Amino acid sequence: MRTNLLQKIPGNAKALLLTALICAAAAVGCDDEKDFSRSNTLQVFLDPETQEPVNKVTCPVTGGEGLVYIRSNVDYKVTFRTGVEDEEEKDWLRFEELGWNEALQATAWKAIVKPSKEGSYVRRTGTLSVVYPQDYLGQFVVFSQGFGTRLGEKFDWLNTGSDVPYNTTGEKLISEWTQEQIEKGWKSPLIGDNDKAYLYSKRGYVKMGDGEHAVELETPDIAKIISDSVVMFSFKGLAYVAEDGTKDNNELTLTIENGGKFRNGEKTMVFQLPYYDPADPNLTENMWKGTTQKVFAVTDKHEKFTPNTKFVFSIPGGKNRVFIDDVYVYIIDNDSLYILDEEPEGDNQN
Repeated sequence: MRTNLLQKIPGNAKALLLTALICAAAAVGCDDEKDFSRSNTLQVFLDPETQEPVNKVTCPVTGGEGLVYIRSNVDYKVTFRTGVEDEEEKDWLRFEELGWNEALQATAWKAIVKPSKEGSYVRRTGTLSVVYPQDYLGQFVVFSQGFGTRLGEKFDWLNTGSDVPYNTTGEKLISEWTQEQIEKGWKSPLIGDNDKAYLYSKRGYVKMGDGEHAVELETPDIAKIISDSVVMFSFKGLAYVAEDGTKDNNELTLTIENGGKFRNGEKTMVFQLPYYDPADPNLTENMWKGTTQKVFAVTDKHEKFTPNTKFVFSIPGGKNRVFIDDVYVYIIDNDSLYILDEEPEGDNQN
């Protein structure tokens, strides 16, 4: 059974429940008073009403706290092993024992969920293991937060140019990228009479435009998108500001091509990108904060996703330069959609 952590416990009720559990733990605190049958028992549940065992739990990207109950009449051991490799993110979920709950005949644990990284919805997972080795008895619950991906691009393989956006030193046009970089699948076709594609490498992100020429940036083909009915496309985008504070225009167009459409029924979306502050002494650390844009794309009988579906960024010629990073296509399903607190508008049902 899959359960959504925190979904069934309102904030005020949760606080009252936690208080009651803590008081109960202090008052009882003795395993000898547990009343079970003689057969060994191990059971993990979240809902104190249904008390249905769970094996999968979905956590919201905003983080929070929820309750997990373990019912047993044996001296079990509890461990949690995360599936996250990033050392800073391994503690995205942790558990604190609250104590014995007489009414439920179970021990309550508080699950503490860290929010996802700002602008990121990448799935992270972990397994709660409740085991009694003597009888080979165990209950294993997989916790997850975020979504699987069809595309996840951080451009960390670009290592030329400056990480300061207005500094052009070391930038390279896409025509000068290495073969290994070209094989990542990103494309920038020639536009109109342009004799070059004016897409530049920065250190860990890309720059579109030179302040004069139009430019496009195409994602690689996303073949596995044909398995989806809804996806979320997200990216970080910034408009150019010179060192002296002079700003370029900040309009960016996003188009979906070769199948699919955006949830409003259109094939094109227009974004007004934020600007960075060139005077910020911590510019390279702060410039991407709050810059994530996201939009849902859907498929239907008129506009089906295909193995060649792609997303295309574009800016017109003239005083237009923008920076793009962290481009993701997330898989959205019924079990995990609620964690965004928003839903597609149903135009994939036509």
